[in-house]
Amino acid sequence: SLMSDADYLKIAEELGETCYQFYAKSPTGIAPEIVQFRTGAQDFVIDSGAAHSLLRPEAVEAFYHLYRATGDAKWRARSWEVFDAIRKWARLDDGGYANLKDVRKTAKKGNHDDRMESFF
Repeated sequence: SLMSDADYLKIAEELGETCYQFYAKSPTGIAPEIVQFRTGAQDFVIDSGAAHSLLRPEAVEAFYHLYRATGDAKWRARSWEVFDAIRKWARLDDGGYANLKDVRKTAKKGNHDDRMESFF
């Protein structure tokens, strides 16, 4: 049998929730490039070889579309949360934004790469 629009929306919300947790459970509130899924109490861990962030926009864009599709204000609030985290940790004092070397580190000094992706 075919899935209904409601079924697809439920899956989209579940995926959105998973993506949100990558941000929410990071010390900086910014998702890493790669996580490793686990079973048990800890659903996932930040991959130590890929704890950096290129400030990819796809998850936040998905939160926007989920807000538009569901009308649930939590998706708008989550987008703002991520924006605030990016502003706090990735913004440079002399202007612009930079990728983070490690989303687990909550020190601004020395945690920026000398680059900003063109999509950002």
